[in-house]
Amino acid sequence: MTIFDSVASLSLPFGRLLPEADFYFKKSLYADPSRYAQDRHGGSNLSEFYGARYGLEMDVVPGRDLGADASKLRLSPNFLTEPTLFERFRKGEEPARQGEEARPIDLHARLGGVSRDGWYGRMRQDAEVQVGRIGDISAATGGGLPWAEYMAELGRSKLCFSPFGSGELCWRDVEAILAGAVLLKPSMDHLRTLPDLYRPWETYVPLAWDFSDLGEKVRTLLGAQEMREEIAREAYCTARDFARSTGPVDAYREMLAS
Repeated sequence: MTIFDSVASLSLPFGRLLPEADFYFKKSLYADPSRYAQDRHGGSNLSEFYGARYGLEMDVVPGRDLGADASKLRLSPNFLTEPTLFERFRKGEEPARQGEEARPIDLHARLGGVSRDGWYGRMRQDAEVQVGRIGDISAATGGGLPWAEYMAELGRSKLCFSPFGSGELCWRDVEAILAGAVLLKPSMDHLRTLPDLYRPWETYVPLAWDFSDLGEKVRTLLGAQEMREEIAREAYCTARDFARSTGPVDAYREMLAS
């Protein structure tokens, strides 16, 4: 039996089936499998962190000690294998560089989710407040746009702020990389994903989970065009090379061979 888990968070909602399974595929996994044994308020590491930050009461969901079953965990490719995104990466048309003329928008931050209940809405409201505190920059904020307009706007942006969603991985991460905007995101050091689009200061810029360093890092990057160019290009090439390789097939090769 093979389990394909599409749940956004790092939790393993079908973990009870692991003893009978051959493989358990997920878009992201803890780098340290022992973290699955930890009890979590609200059921995930994100609900626990942001729930505590905003003083929210949540039920505790018990963890699961995986033992030898941890060896059955496998990474499935992340969001870049969505057909439209994947085809654009595969064709390899590199986005515009980081000059002011091509990218007049300093920061793309159309966050959404601010009206939702619970920790998610509070986290997105907090993120929006932090963007507003940066001050004198050109920022794209507010509600959503049709996808073609949204991507065109990202393509005119130097930076893209992508806070967590229900899980760490977000569509916006891959869209920003495709558009050539430098991705700023709460630190992803605790997880693994395929391909690895989250190498600090190589493919993205890590932030504190409370967004307290957002303004500082935005201003650092706005004053460093060469650094932005290097990060944006490395992220794009990592995604493009994966799309052009046998990587998406290799992810499931062991399962198919069995």
